[in-house]
Amino acid sequence: MNKLRVNTGKVVIEVNDQGETIELNFEDQEFPVKVAKLIENFEDKKAELETIYNTLDLSDDITAGVLDPKVVKFSEISLDAHKYFKEKIDNVFGKETCRKVFGDIVPSMEHISSFIEQLTPYFDEHKKSVQAKFDKYNAGRVGNV
Repeated sequence: MNKLRVNTGKVVIEVNDQGETIELNFEDQEFPVKVAKLIENFEDKKAELETIYNTLDLSDDITAGVLDPKVVKFSEISLDAHKYFKEKIDNVFGKETCRKVFGDIVPSMEHISSFIEQLTPYFDEHKKSVQAKFDKYNAGRVGNV
């Protein structure tokens, strides 16, 4: 029997001590767009939260602590933003990615940033691979065509 296998471009990465994995599918043409939008939204939301934090002037009364209405309000806004990114990460990288990577929590911006940074080498490798393909078929190439 003849067989046909197409390289689907999936990169499988182990993400926790239980051996669970996530997949990066670089041949899915939507994948890089989704990742780029996720990172763009992340940076925008991070700046927005910093602005809100600064405008609340939470240093007024440090004795009020977490019960201060301003702290509670900021915490609610922050939680909504973090839940949003938890959902987006699962949409981009696959169902339950956040649970696999972060555990059963709503990850902080620092956690999300670390996750994205740790994925960077995989994207760099894919970029090199794509560049090599373009170089191979470059119109200025000399030799057998």
